[in-house]
Amino acid sequence: MSEASNPDVRAQITDNGDGTLTVRGLSPSRVSVRGPDGRPLSHFSGLSTYELLIDHGGTPGDPTDDEVLEFLSGPSHGHQDAPTLCELAQRYAP
Repeated sequence: MSEASNPDVRAQITDNGDGTLTVRGLSPSRVSVRGPDGRPLSHFSGLSTYELLIDHGGTPGDPTDDEVLEFLSGPSHGHQDAPTLCELAQRYAP
């Protein structure tokens, strides 16, 4: 298992021993949605989690032949002002 971090993302990488890697990440998120008139409609700030399953093509040290097999978005934790993005999309969709 390896860990990588920078100011924006923290990731844990596990070699599964079957030609795949699992990457679990935690990333700060900030989303602001504005309406057609530019006024703020919704805001989210917090942490988003994700998991990737990657086929490393038999060469874990060479990312050029890697293929993402699966992407799983995990739960987000933080504060969200109402309405949700889905509610906004329904409200403003043509």
